[in-house]
Amino acid sequence: MIYRQATNDSPEVKFNIESKILIIKGNSYPENCSGLYNPIKQFIENYNIEEMSSLELHCHFNLLNSTSSVHIAQLIMLLADKRSKGLNCKVIWTYDEHDEEMLDLGEKLASISKLDIEFKVELDD
Repeated sequence: MIYRQATNDSPEVKFNIESKILIIKGNSYPENCSGLYNPIKQFIENYNIEEMSSLELHCHFNLLNSTSSVHIAQLIMLLADKRSKGLNCKVIWTYDEHDEEMLDLGEKLASISKLDIEFKVELDD
């Protein structure tokens, strides 16, 4: 299990080894994006496809700065690379109902990576 608690400017990150689900959820505009995302990228790079045949990534961001967007794009591309090597991967991109920018980003990432990203709308109350 990997777990990092959310703060005001950084998302919650958790990986459940049994379900093989990696969740990144919340705000992402930390001062040190590399410090937050490089360990996640390294985790995906080192992900053992033979032992762990699948990985599901859930992303849901409230706020995302441009540097975080670059790191998320790199994560998605790493998954696309792992898929080409045999990993069964799925990406679920959740965005708030009125957040067209977050939907656009997810669509761009799907286009660039050639991954079938599943889009989910979170309705405003």
